[in-house]
Amino acid sequence: MAVWKLKSALMGATAFAALAAGMAGAQAGSFGVRDQSAIGTGDGFAGAAAGADGLSSMFWNPATMTDRGGIQFSTNVTPIFPYSKLTADPSVASPLTAGPLAPLYSQSTGDIGVNAVAPSMSGSYQINDHLWAGMTINAPFGLGTEVPNSFAGSFYGVDTSVFSIDLNPNVAYKFNDMFSVAVG
Repeated sequence: MAVWKLKSALMGATAFAALAAGMAGAQAGSFGVRDQSAIGTGDGFAGAAAGADGLSSMFWNPATMTDRGGIQFSTNVTPIFPYSKLTADPSVASPLTAGPLAPLYSQSTGDIGVNAVAPSMSGSYQINDHLWAGMTINAPFGLGTEVPNSFAGSFYGVDTSVFSIDLNPNVAYKFNDMFSVAVG
């Protein structure tokens, strides 16, 4: 009987660990801004880590800078115009959605998405036949919402925003035309 309990506990712990590991990948996904290059945006980032997106592929794989000799520079600015709308659920009772205060508050927000600009830059310098130095700067997370105070649901929350800047210095070494390594 003790072996059965141990086996059941081990299986339960393994299932829980697998479930917990799978949930970690969804954090802040809706605020992700994957516009490191105009080329990448156009082709849906297919082949980005293999260097198909030009110099900005350094964001995904810094060794790709060894495919471009000399001094290289790439920049991209992507305007973002999100649209999001909230509507209060009248079946959820709160002081602002039901009762005498309800007429003072709107049941819908209109557009709450905050317009933004996502810049990105990449640069590389070929030091000699085998050694490159580079840098990528971008904003992989950033967006926000602004909910008006007159919205009935503002009782639960008003504004959100996420923003980060990624500065990634890189060094790459090219062994031959087929093999390069990099750190960043």
